[in-house]
Amino acid sequence: MGPYTADGRQVPAVLAAVMADDRGFVRAAKNIRVLHDAARGRTVEPTEELRSALGPPDDTSDIQNSLQLALLCGDRAAPRDLSWYRRNVERSRATMPLYGPLFNGVHPCALWPNTPLEPPVTGGNDAPGLIVQATGDPRTSYGNGQGLHRKMPNSRLITLRARVHGVYTVYPNRCVYHQVNDYLRTGELPARNTVCDKDPARQTRQTPMATITTSTIRSRTM
Repeated sequence: MGPYTADGRQVPAVLAAVMADDRGFVRAAKNIRVLHDAARGRTVEPTEELRSALGPPDDTSDIQNSLQLALLCGDRAAPRDLSWYRRNVERSRATMPLYGPLFNGVHPCALWPNTPLEPPVTGGNDAPGLIVQATGDPRTSYGNGQGLHRKMPNSRLITLRARVHGVYTVYPNRCVYHQVNDYLRTGELPARNTVCDKDPARQTRQTPMATITTSTIRSRTM
């Protein structure tokens, strides 16, 4: 595609990025069509989103990637035995032939030079936190959000029925914003857990591709 080449390692990462937000599925379909035509040997030009995903990161993305890697790799030690990743990749192919190798492959934390300063937090607490989670989050699953809520019994869970990673300030929603803004303004949690539906008028607006394709997708494919 123009000056870019996408192989079996890069295509899953690109697809994970372009399908990360349900407001952009029309744009995702156009990008997938370009990939499809390129795979058939047709001459195609990459879209702006594909140039961003396949090209080198810009300064902003590079900084974001570096910061997130420092957090991820510094928070919890990762296995250093490369055969461990290989076994997980092969095991994942049966049920996750496209994304299994992407999310089970070797990533920079396997070669991180420093060890975490303290053990990872595995237990819960009674802090009165507010958890906001989308049901279709493609990075941190909704099940993880529910699990965190169970470990923090004094917390409240705001659920948005949408496919997106990140909700507040990323995916405009009156129901979510009203409750989060009230909490930030008053410090008081909502009285109960809430499930929010999407705002129909907002579904066509999407976070730019350059923002979506940062850190986790790139780092997991390095």
